[in-house]
Formats: sequence, structure tokens, C-alpha cells
Amino acid sequence: MDIYEGYTVKKHTEKINISNEIVYRTKKRTFIKDFICLDTETSHQCIYNTDGSLDKEKSKTWIYQWALCNENDIVYGRYPSDIVNVYQKLIEQLELSKFCTLITYIHNASYDLSYLLPFFIKAWGIPKIIAIENHHIISATFEEVGLQFRCSYKLSNKSLAKWSNDYNTLHKKLEGYVDYNKIYYPSEPLDNKNWMYQFNDVIVLRECLLAQMSAFNHQTNNIPLTSTGYIREKVYKSYQLYNDNNYGRARSEFRENEIDRALYTNMRREQAGGITHGNRHIVNKTIRTDNKHFIKHRDFESHYPTQEIIHTYPIGKWYTWFDGLIQKQPSVNTIMGLSKKNCLLIKCIITNLELKDKKEALPFAQYSKFNIECKKGTKFTVDNGRILSMQGTTVVTLTDIDFFILCKQYNFKVKFIKIYTSKRGSLPVWLTDVIKQLYADKTNYKRKVKEIENTKGICEELYQAKIELHIVKALLNAIYGMSASDLVREEYTIDYIGKWSINEDTKKTDHYIEKELHKYYKGFKNCMRLEWGLWCTSWARYELYTEYWNITTGFNGKCEKGFFLYADTDSIFYISNDSLEKEMELNNARKKKESLENGWYTILNDGSKHTFNSFEDENDDIQAFRYTHAKCYALELGKEHKLQCTIAGVPERILTKDGKWYTRHEELKNINNLNDDMIFEKCGGTSCTYINHEIENININGHIVETAGGGIIRKTTKSVSVLKVFDC
Repeated sequence: MDIYEGYTVKKHTEKINISNEIVYRTKKRTFIKDFICLDTETSHQCIYNTDGSLDKEKSKTWIYQWALCNENDIVYGRYPSDIVNVYQKLIEQLELSKFCTLITYIHNASYDLSYLLPFFIKAWGIPKIIAIENHHIISATFEEVGLQFRCSYKLSNKSLAKWSNDYNTLHKKLEGYVDYNKIYYPSEPLDNKNWMYQFNDVIVLRECLLAQMSAFNHQTNNIPLTSTGYIREKVYKSYQLYNDNNYGRARSEFRENEIDRALYTNMRREQAGGITHGNRHIVNKTIRTDNKHFIKHRDFESHYPTQEIIHTYPIGKWYTWFDGLIQKQPSVNTIMGLSKKNCLLIKCIITNLELKDKKEALPFAQYSKFNIECKKGTKFTVDNGRILSMQGTTVVTLTDIDFFILCKQYNFKVKFIKIYTSKRGSLPVWLTDVIKQLYADKTNYKRKVKEIENTKGICEELYQAKIELHIVKALLNAIYGMSASDLVREEYTIDYIGKWSINEDTKKTDHYIEKELHKYYKGFKNCMRLEWGLWCTSWARYELYTEYWNITTGFNGKCEKGFFLYADTDSIFYISNDSLEKEMELNNARKKKESLENGWYTILNDGSKHTFNSFEDENDDIQAFRYTHAKCYALELGKEHKLQCTIAGVPERILTKDGKWYTRHEELKNINNLNDDMIFEKCGGTSCTYINHEIENININGHIVETAGGGIIRKTTKSVSVLKVFDC
């Protein structure tokens, strides 16, 4: 099929056929209903210093090819100044202004805009930037001329290839069409392959966006900026319905539970993710088992949603229960007793921390947290980011759950500085109802996909079921993301050459934090509390440790012990035996019974109850396991001993010059090759260096290019020893 079918291909000098139909956000604010998809292709000339580093002053970058499309046309050109001219015509043609906006999507907008922003700024002034951090753009808006450029990657959290596969779009990304090692110039003719690749990218992007907009019933006036926007909308509707039906109760409770600057600061200090760590006693050793023992891999089904349903959280106003400046120190037993009915946020001084068991394989204390405010001269013994011992003094903030785990694993002296309390209870029903419904949808679609695969094989119905499954999984997982989002965001600005800086007015001063917190709790559509994210991950860590203790103690002597190998957030690899696995399944049965008794389940389409809180066998048939550091391990699977590896920073696969895929396990070749000195060359990945300078037209090797800086992506080699993920 002709990839251009339905589109008219035009040069940048021709008029674009785009409708001026608008959709309303407010009476004054409108959006053009159609949208633009833009993509560029770039080249660079790298100049290196004598030490091998990139010379940012002498190195040059440029765009050699670009294309954009809307509903009707594909428009193409070679120079960035031509893109500006196209948009200038669209501004006039569509009568764009601060009251009427045209949206343009770019996949990984930060990269393309690093080339384009100086040209745009020269034409339309400094844009309003929404960004996560430097060079992580969500949107750039030129308000006066009604142009908004958005990052579609931030909307999808997927590569264009995966996004199109997930939605089964008509067109797919043409991988392997362009040789990125070759230098291209805008004055040189390009062959059909280059143009097919360029045009196809914008067509695929448009099809992905249309599929996603259709799935969520959105148009350009209400589509969110990022993927979390979808779940925010869903949660807010549930919150608002509950609020309306309960005389404004949800809204008043939210406002009453506003946190102050001190609480916010301590919560941000405590905030942490999942436990990712391996047994230091087996580093760089290939583990195989005998006939009586075997390697198992289990993980929690929907780990974070489970914690949100089965556990308790801070639901009341926060109070300072203890202040070390004016009160006598409480005992640890008093703290533990207090935590039965209250959630505690504990700021304390820890002195001389040491593991109770010197052979402990999964130490809890996180070096990056304990090293923030430690006394000068404090010394740490650290295993891949986890503390084995600490001689000296440090200040940390912990939830009551994390404090319990710390007490169970370590000997230490503690002096409490502040202890904050909030009434303990279940999350509000307006939130748990959404979680349960999404959990039901996820399970229903998983069953439907399996049923279709078994009866009909690959068909359109299967693709549609997979699309729905992808959507609900993303929504379910995004609920935690809502609760973990920072309530106080710094804003970024750029100058006329595209150089980034933090807006001085938004730096996290005490005054700014207080102002933004008050603004957040007054916000009509805000309903999530930061502390819920803290307790969710604390409970997730606790549940992981509970299963770790079950494995390593044989359920406190009920069966033969297992041997811990590796854990990552919601999963554990371990050496097991028949009696341990029998007890594991009995424990799952107990969890299921408890869930049914407490209402921790959802109702599926067939009327059955599907419970939360299970630690499932992945049935991987693991023949061998080897661990080097966090996020770096390899497996042999099945009778064929098929090699599989997970290595942070090393792409799962790369596309070679001849258009064939090459995987990291192919480069690893043998499980025993996974060591600190292993270097990945083919699958080493890439690095990006951004350079900034004024717009100039220069001659490079006889070719005139327009340049104003940009991102230089270079292929790199990666050594396993320098990829250590210390804290996850």
C-alpha cells in the first residue's frame, strides 16, 4: 500500500490544506481541531579535545530534512527557516492568537526542539516552557501567536515503534531505513528511502495520536499533556461525584489536611522507590541447582495497587506528637504502640548503625538517604547502595513502616527530633473504587486476550483486546504516580539561543514552597495527598521483605529454608525446594481467604471475585542465575538454556547497519561472561550532549547549513562496572 494514500505531499512553499474548525476549552480559549505532527532528521560534525571530550564550541549540528503532516497534507523541506515560514503562514491562515491555539506534536520533543527553538524564538519570542527538568520538555507555548509544541513521548511513555505496535496502527515505524553513521547535508539530494522514512514517522505518529484520542474520547481541547493526565481525569471524576453526593465532604477533608513546609520537606526526604538488590555473597557467580532444589521467580500481581487496597494510610490532619526540643525522649516501644492507630513520620538521629546478622543478604538502609545530613567523619560500609554498617551520626526521616524494618535488621542508637502523626485508615472509597474497577478491567482483558489467542489466533479482535489491556494497565499503574508527584514544581526558562535555566521566581525557597502548597490545596481539581505515595512504597517494601523473610527462614521453621538471590521492587529470585513451594502456595491461599473476608477483591465479568495480594510463581524454568549488581543479572531458561539478561543502561536490542536486530544477550553470548569487566560495544547504547549558540549559516565541507545548536547523539560502549544502580 502506498504510505502516502490519503495525503497530498507538498513542498514547504505550497499552501497547507488545514481546516480552521475549532473546539472550545472555555468561551475565550479555543483550539484548532486538527493538529500537526512534526519530525526532523539531523546530522552533526563532532570536534574533540585532546582528552577525548567533545569540543562544544567547535562542534556543529544541523537539520538536513524535515516533514510535518495534518489530516490532509504531508509537507516537507530541508532547512529550519523553512519550518518557521510554514508556521508563519499557518498563523495568518488560521488566525491564531493567544485565544486560538494550534497544537504540534513531536515525539521526543526535547531533542527536535533543541535544534528548532532558537529559530522559533527569533520569530515569536521566548515561549512558556513546561518541563520536568532541563531538556525534558512537556510543552513549549508561544502564546501570542497561538502555537504550542507538545512531546508525544511524554503522553505515551513509549517509543514510536512500540506505541504503533500496541495500537496496531495501519503504518509501522520503518526501522533500519537510514544509516545514522552517515553525515547528511540539507543541500544534498536524498533518495526515496530517506523520504519514506521521514514521511512514515509523521504518519505513524498521527495514527498513534488519533488511536489514543479515540480510546479516551479526547480532542485537542481536552487531551492531557502527559500520560498521568488520563488517570487524573478519571480519579477526579470519582472524587467529584463522591464529594457532590456527600455534601462537599471530600473537598473539605482535603483542604483541612493541608501540609506545611516542614512536613513537605520531611516527606520529600523520606520518599523512596522499591528495593532493588542482590545477594552480595553470590556476586559474579553462576548459580545452578541439584535435583532437590531449583531456582524460582515470584512476583506480586499489581503490587502498588494491592498496597493501596489492603493497607492503611494517613487519612487525618497531621499533628506534631513529639518535639525533641521541649519533650522527653519516648521509647521505641512507645513509638511502635502509637503506630497501631496512627501513621508516623519520624525524623531522627541515627548513630552507629550495624547489621544484626553479618550475613544479611538484603540490607535495608539506603545510603543515598542516610548520607544527606550526616555528621562530618561519619563512615559507611556500603553494598551496592545498601548500608552494611555506619560509624558516626546521621539525620534521616522514615515512615513508621520503614522504621520497623530498620529496627528488625540493625542495631543502632536513636534520638527522635520530630514525630508527626496522622490518623490511620483505609484510602477513601472514591479512590479505591477506581483502583478496583481498573483491576477488574485489567483481569477481564487479560482473560479475553488469552481466550482469543486459544480459539481464534491472531485477528482484529485480538488486537483490540490488547489495546484495551494496554490502556487499563497504564491507568492502573499511574495512580501511584499521581500520589508520588511533587507538589512544588520548579519552572524552567530558556534564552534566545535555547540555553536552559531555572526560573528564579520558582526556586524552592521557604516562601515559594509555602505559597505553592497553599495553592495546591486550594486547587479545585486537586485531591491526591503526597503522603499516600510515601506509604504505598513503604508498604510495598514491607511486603517484599515479608516474603524475603518467609523464604530465608522457611516460614519461621515450618519448612526447609530457601536461599535469596535477587529482588526488584515486586519480585524475588531464590533457590527453593518442594516443601517451601508448598508453604508458599498455602500462604497464597491464606492471603486469598483474608482478601475475601476484608473485601479486597473486584468482581469480574463472569461474576467471579478476583482478589488482590498474591505472590505468584512466574514458572520461568530457570536453569541458571548470575548476578553482578542491581538491575544487572542473567538467566538460562528451559532445557535449551536460552540466555536472557537484564542490564540497566544497555538497550535490549539495537538495529545494525544491515537492518537486522542484535540483542544484548547475543552480545553477552554466555552467562559466565557477565562480570564487572564485561563491555557492551554493539549494544552499548547512545549518549546525548546538548550545545547552544547563536543562529548562523556556515559552510561545512562545501555545504551551507543553518545551525543554532542541538543535541549530538553518539554511539557509546558501556562497561558493566560503571552501570551500577546504587539506589532504585
